[in-house]
Amino acid sequence: MNLIKSNYTIFSLESPEFKDINEAVVFIGVPFGKGNFKNDKCSKFPGYLRSYMYGKNIKLKNQCNFKYLSTKIDFEKLKELIKNNQIVDLGDIWILNNENAKFTYENIYNTYKSFLEKKIVPFSIGGDHSISYPIVKALSHFHEQIQILHFDAHLDVSNSELQKKFSEEGRVTHHFGNVMKLCADLNQVKKIVHIGIRDFVNMNYELPQESIVIYNDEIESNLLDAIDPNIPTYISFDIDVLCPSLAPGTATPVCNGLFFSDIVNVLKILPDDLNVVGIDLVEVNPELDLKNQTTQIATQLISLLVNTIKL
Repeated sequence: MNLIKSNYTIFSLESPEFKDINEAVVFIGVPFGKGNFKNDKCSKFPGYLRSYMYGKNIKLKNQCNFKYLSTKIDFEKLKELIKNNQIVDLGDIWILNNENAKFTYENIYNTYKSFLEKKIVPFSIGGDHSISYPIVKALSHFHEQIQILHFDAHLDVSNSELQKKFSEEGRVTHHFGNVMKLCADLNQVKKIVHIGIRDFVNMNYELPQESIVIYNDEIESNLLDAIDPNIPTYISFDIDVLCPSLAPGTATPVCNGLFFSDIVNVLKILPDDLNVVGIDLVEVNPELDLKNQTTQIATQLISLLVNTIKL
């Protein structure tokens, strides 16, 4: 298993050997940015996040008082994971800068297949959004059906004439802008629920039949009906779903985004028995951040998102 341990861990969690883990939520860094040429420095985020948490002494442990986060979330699932020592940080996937992207995606795919054989629920820290496809592809070997909750300003279903030509020739282009199109092409992916979508560019795309767009002014009224609680769920969270005033540290900011309170409300709407089988948080670029503002909000988002997982 090609994993690189860090001097620090996410939330100061334990970092055991892979062979000693079974039935746990595991944080995994995926420091890959070549899938988004505008935002390649997002590859630095997993290491930067760990250093930030260490410097701020941010820890998850028994007896944490989550009321200090002021989110009106009870964090019962997260508390249970902490109590049972079922949440750890495995480090980063080994990624070489001089390897081509196709090799890296295959590496991610094969590594996650090994993870999932041990009943692990991966929480991936990217990296750019293109990493989601090999992860979902790996999950497709273990679940007959998958639905994706996709938080993003962009649909990520780009299918240009050039891409169509490549596809006809048996070549597959793969990048941050078409990652949900690739996921939709997997037979096991039955539904992709897009949340937070905005921007003119989305008007140019043809939606896969698996896609449902929940517009920002319809979240409270329509989201619950769009989600099937009986289908294993993957959550993919692109930081640009948020308003740039909150999260400037990304290369693709779009005005009029969601606020932190909106995300809290969305997560409160989700069915309590939703079977979350994986999560990723992507596209945070620390070099574009402003006084660690995006890293700070990402830290709180991670605690909220991991609280959706029940083992």
